[in-house]
Amino acid sequence: MLPEAVDLDFEDDNPVYLYRAYHAKLGDDLLLGWKSHDQLVLAVADSETGVIEHGPFTTDAPIDHFVEFVSFPNGDVGWANSAPSGSVTLTRVSPCE
Repeated sequence: MLPEAVDLDFEDDNPVYLYRAYHAKLGDDLLLGWKSHDQLVLAVADSETGVIEHGPFTTDAPIDHFVEFVSFPNGDVGWANSAPSGSVTLTRVSPCE
């Protein structure tokens, strides 16, 4: 557990919806995610301090409000997403080396 909340400082006036945040262990760090303008934003934070080390950056990876990030045994993080068409995609993120 982090001793205090991480303050994400967004300097623009773009609407950011932090009501649904995602997180999971990514290697030795944490992968953080949230939606902004209907797109997933990702950042990598130090797992001990919560300080963002990489990002945030926007991705086109699909995600909905009902899934969770899942840590894989090799340190990757992934999540599944189902489209209205019935197709399912799996997005997987690997830690930086």
